[in-house]
Amino acid sequence: MLEASPKGSVSVFVISYPNLKAWLNGYIQSTQFSKVMKNYDLWLEERRDEFLVVKVRHLRFM
Repeated sequence: MLEASPKGSVSVFVISYPNLKAWLNGYIQSTQFSKVMKNYDLWLEERRDEFLVVKVRHLRFM
């Protein structure tokens, strides 16, 4: 059983435990998941320098 309820701009999904593994396997193999991961990789690549600067600043204060 999959229920979606909007909470702001984020959807919260409640999945009954017996179907969780099947749902996750199906989602990971879906084209939607591939698009999400590709967009995340592009987003991360664009911000790589920002993350490095923050990490260096954090290390200076330790």
